[in-house]
Amino acid sequence: MSDPREHAVQALKNIPDWQGWDARIIRELNSGVSSHSWLIRNNKELFVLRVDRPGLEGFKPDRVNEMNVRNFVATVGHAEHMVYFDAGAGVLLTEYVEGKEWTLADLQNREQLSILATRLKNLHTHQPEVKQINLLTDIEHYESRLQTPESFTWSKEAALLLIEMQDRPLSLCHGDVLPQNLIQNEKLWFIDWEYAGLGDPMFDLATVVQHHQLSNELTNHFLVQYFDHISTVTLKDFLNYRKVYDYLLALWYSVVIKNSPDDREAIEMLESVKARIDS
Repeated sequence: MSDPREHAVQALKNIPDWQGWDARIIRELNSGVSSHSWLIRNNKELFVLRVDRPGLEGFKPDRVNEMNVRNFVATVGHAEHMVYFDAGAGVLLTEYVEGKEWTLADLQNREQLSILATRLKNLHTHQPEVKQINLLTDIEHYESRLQTPESFTWSKEAALLLIEMQDRPLSLCHGDVLPQNLIQNEKLWFIDWEYAGLGDPMFDLATVVQHHQLSNELTNHFLVQYFDHISTVTLKDFLNYRKVYDYLLALWYSVVIKNSPDDREAIEMLESVKARIDS
């Protein structure tokens, strides 16, 4: 079975307590490297079904850890509740969060950046018993699949920076703070927790700024909203994490391109990141 929609239909049939219900796929929500997500209607209620792609060598996140993270963040009001999760089969069913999906324009808005900073600051106060995010391991994994002079240089530079900052305190981090993972109604919700875990909060902040290339003015506003006081050490670590993020992004897109040589979006993104690294 290679059709993603057929995978989704079969996944619905296998969900306990849903047999006999009139569960229907409304539309595909998004398609990523590791999975497809679908909007589902069942008994007049809306849900989101995510089904992993088959053959995810090198890309499949730790679904057991994701389940543990999701169980926790739902209790503290940062995420929607799970309805069903089969980590082995790569099937997740959650409540559907009605609201506005953020775009890059929201990250260019000072008021919206303040909301995001406040929500991240609250998220980062938690230290649940979940798996630690290990960026060094991620770097080693990507480099083992690439093994080029360029990827070796990126891996080495990122590793040196991370080792320098390895004693920083850890807390719950989202790990992928991008607009498509932010939904806003009466409050701001984080969705897509597959890269979440215990990590350095500075990486979440660096992701927001570096991935979206925020201006110096917006970056300063974002940091002031998050920190009560920005020390020289804090600013240095933040700048280092911005570099680490670009190295990781370059490695990630290189792996994507190795698996899908015609992925134009990945090719364009890699060229953009490489230009920043080389500047």
